[in-house]
Amino acid sequence: MEKREAISRVGTVLSTTFSPPESAPMYAVRLETGEGVLSVKWLGRREVPGVGLGSKLEVKGIPVRNEDTLDLINPDYQLLKASA
Repeated sequence: MEKREAISRVGTVLSTTFSPPESAPMYAVRLETGEGVLSVKWLGRREVPGVGLGSKLEVKGIPVRNEDTLDLINPDYQLLKASA
């Protein structure tokens, strides 16, 4: 069994997606981290205040491999000031 370890990444939101009203709530963003693109998903939410296109975030959590992507599900996060 593969050992799962928590990661911490800082990046900028490239895109956002949310689920339609008739399905279970989910808000997702694609985060460019400098090491690649990370998929970040918040289950049970249709929005995350302050998190949108261009937002800079630090996210922490245990990643899940999903086909060709690395996903963080319901991570701890912190909004960061965008650099000038």
